[in-house]
Amino acid sequence: MGVRGPSDGSTPSEGLLAPSASTVAHTGGMSVVVATVTGMTTETAATVAAWAGVVTALATIGLVIAGWYAYKAANKSWKASTEANDQAKHDSIEQTRPYVYVEWLPSVAGEHTIDMRVTNSGRTSARNLRMECNDWPEPMDDLADGVLRMMKTARTLPPGCSFRNYWLIQTPQNTRMDGQEDPHHAGMGKLATVTVRYEGDPAQPPYEDQFTFDLDGWGLVPMPTEGPVVNGTPSPKQWYRLGQTVLGKLGELGR
Repeated sequence: MGVRGPSDGSTPSEGLLAPSASTVAHTGGMSVVVATVTGMTTETAATVAAWAGVVTALATIGLVIAGWYAYKAANKSWKASTEANDQAKHDSIEQTRPYVYVEWLPSVAGEHTIDMRVTNSGRTSARNLRMECNDWPEPMDDLADGVLRMMKTARTLPPGCSFRNYWLIQTPQNTRMDGQEDPHHAGMGKLATVTVRYEGDPAQPPYEDQFTFDLDGWGLVPMPTEGPVVNGTPSPKQWYRLGQTVLGKLGELGR
């Protein structure tokens, strides 16, 4: 048995198949395909290309999804950081801003007299401080006029500082049997609301607060005592009472 050469008269080297073609053997006049050296059919190549496209598309979709979740995480982290910075800035402003409040106290002048004290308990100065009252007596007396001038005058109140002003003076209770207001009442009323407006940091808006005075709601409030009345040379007992009175008055200054 022999292998036949090309029937077209070409040399054996000219009749060899290309690497991608099939080699044919002749045995007994029958041609048999031996093997495919390299390469694939058109259908197989198309199938492989299709699957490769599918894998590429899935990988692209996965990258897009991963990128979206990464963006969401980064955006959430950025928002949390921004909110934390804003909160820290707000806390810093609240801790360093001025805090002005109004309170009414027994006067250092003695019994039956009420003072209004304005205090800045903050850490910075209260600038352009002004006040308003919702109720003024009619007619205005000297005491009420002094309160009005004090409220309308703009001022700067440093931190930790305060100032006092007479609010009202009244004679002892039960001087009238008809229950009417005592005719010797001077100054402001027994019920009033004071509005305080002031500024702190120029970059921040002005502050505004309201405080209400209600004398009938005070209850039993300790009042400073009066000193002894001395005619002639004071006795040791009167000197003792005088010392007690002076100490009491000094204590009222810090109230």
